[in-house]
Amino acid sequence: MFLGVLAAMFPGGDTSRKGARTMAKLRKFPYKSLVAKTGTIGGFLFENRHINLRRTLFHSIEVPLQPFDMVDYDGKKKRTKTTLSFEFIRLPDQPFRGYRALVGRTLEFPPNPEEGYIDASIYLCNAHNMLDVSELSFTAFKRGLLEVTITLGFDLETEGTGYANVEGLAVEVLLRPKGIRIDDEIVKKAKRRDPRALLRPFVEENAIGDVVTEEGRVTVQLRNG
Repeated sequence: MFLGVLAAMFPGGDTSRKGARTMAKLRKFPYKSLVAKTGTIGGFLFENRHINLRRTLFHSIEVPLQPFDMVDYDGKKKRTKTTLSFEFIRLPDQPFRGYRALVGRTLEFPPNPEEGYIDASIYLCNAHNMLDVSELSFTAFKRGLLEVTITLGFDLETEGTGYANVEGLAVEVLLRPKGIRIDDEIVKKAKRRDPRALLRPFVEENAIGDVVTEEGRVTVQLRNG
């Protein structure tokens, strides 16, 4: 079965962010020990007038990793449990037709911090280390799960982890689609307005499903993924 093992296409490090260090002083990150569990992909309707961000439909991906052994920043081997996090993803379809509709497409993204980049990270060695995502390739939708290949690089030098950067990783993952959560402030501003009406400018009508409220947070489910 497809387990989502991370495979390095172009292993190696980039010392440009840490000019004072040399490759000889940096450890090679054990990327071959990383195995992805089934993750999630979901939407988030958000706005922020303080930074002039208009109401926008973003998406996020969370991929937990199976626990693995690595040498921590203090030089001691440690059993590590962490997650690949991808936030504020902008998908091109407007209105959005659901995650199933992305199958067969490969989307390219600029590097951080260029406009349109994916805010991605992995928590290692007591720090959030940046991930630089260049592509999302949506390959299949089977048994309710979206198969995606994520092409990315690990920036492990900026936070002083002791590991060299790794670039060009092709990460094959399985993602379970979730609904679209609406920011609390948008819900409050809308008062008693139907949350589905708030999504109609951003999501195709046929894709909008039921409204679910859990712990005061409003999510609109998507039909057929």
